[in-house]
Amino acid sequence: MLPTIKKVQVAALNPVNAKKFVNGIRYKLQSEFEISTQDILFEAVEDLEIAVKESDIIITVTPSRAPIIKKNWIF
Repeated sequence: MLPTIKKVQVAALNPVNAKKFVNGIRYKLQSEFEISTQDILFEAVEDLEIAVKESDIIITVTPSRAPIIKKNWIF
């Protein structure tokens, strides 16, 4: 049995972009991929460090060449 994702935290340099993503992702997952999201909490967060420290899985999508997550946030 695979683990279940219960919470997805989204952070962005511009908090408005994180909120826009959260507002649209549930519909997109259900309508385009037929993935049920009823038991998943999606939330926009403003503090990336806290989100990283609370996470089991971290995924980044950025054009930045500089790290946005600090090593001490993970270990």
